[in-house]
Parts: sequence; structure tokens; C-alpha cells
Amino acid sequence: MAEPLRVLTLNTGRNEGAYFERLRLMIAGLQAARADILLLQECFLDQDGGIDTARSIAEALGLQYVQFPTRERERTLYGEPVLSSAGLAIVTRGAFGQWTSLTLPTSPEDGGRFVQIAEITLDGRRLLVANTHLTHLADGQQLRLAQLDEVFAGRRGFFT
Repeated sequence: MAEPLRVLTLNTGRNEGAYFERLRLMIAGLQAARADILLLQECFLDQDGGIDTARSIAEALGLQYVQFPTRERERTLYGEPVLSSAGLAIVTRGAFGQWTSLTLPTSPEDGGRFVQIAEITLDGRRLLVANTHLTHLADGQQLRLAQLDEVFAGRRGFFT
């Protein structure tokens, strides 16, 4: 019998607050969790790639990752303006096959929303994994449903 699959999702919170201390604490918690697959949202990545939440986590855990930087704009990091993105990342101890990202329905109040879809081979299992960050709008139930419909439509035909 195969070992249970451990999947963890985490909104990393971009660069909010004491970013480097939060990153250190996230890494410590993720090391303790020993997940097989991590689905990360709001991964901070500065324009030159020197500060990269997804890479930092993956390297600290000794795992593979793919990321999709989204929502590019200027943010403040420790009082300094930084051109950056806050995107999605999939981190795994498995091997990546093909992967893609798709645009989801959105609204002007919410901004761009996306999904990452990846094929991962892990312990002889071929998995299809989707990572997204649905709208946060309080009255966004219909939009969230439309976004989920698009996630499920996007996976069709992914495996050949």
C-alpha cells in the first residue's frame, strides 16, 4: 500500500510585516510538516529575483518548484519601494512533467486571478495538481464559482 500523500496549501502573505522573520518561521513550520506537495499563494518575488519566497522555501526544503509570478506592482519592503510580483508556486519532492497557468474570471475590484496546473510524478503515482487563489471579495461567491469552473475546465485534456 502506498504511503498517504501529504499536501499542504499556504498563503505566504507576500512581503507583509517582518518578511524575513515570517519566511524563516514558514520554512521551520514547513520542514516540520514534511509535505509531499506544497501549494503556495502570494509568493513574493522582487524584480531582480534576489528575494524569492518560492525559491527560498524550495531550497530550504530540498524540493523542486515551479512558480508563476502574477499581480506585478510596486510594494513596500521594510519602507523601501520594490517592483515585485505576488504569485503562485507548486513545490514538491516529486518530479514535474508539463505545467501551465491559466487566467481565471475576475472583476475590477479584485484584479487578476490565475491557476497553476502541473503534472507531478511522485512515488510512482502520476498526479494532476491545481494551485489557485480565488477571489477574496466578500460578495464574490458567484465569481468564485466561475473561477472554479474554469479550473476544472482547464484540466481537461491536460494528460495525453
